[in-house]
Amino acid sequence: MKSEIMENKGKIKEKDVENVAAVRHENLEFLVAYDKDYEGIREYITPKGFIERQGIMGYEMEY
Repeated sequence: MKSEIMENKGKIKEKDVENVAAVRHENLEFLVAYDKDYEGIREYITPKGFIERQGIMGYEMEY
């Protein structure tokens, strides 16, 4: 996982590097989050995008 951390340092915020490294280390397909700091990360997807991709009908909700 250290190699993934080093690979992403400076590309994204320091607080987010470990999350991206963990997703890549575990070969996960998605990093589901609301955080716009992950934009540009190939695994990043919003909760709405994830639900739509799964074929689940969501509903509008404000947070």
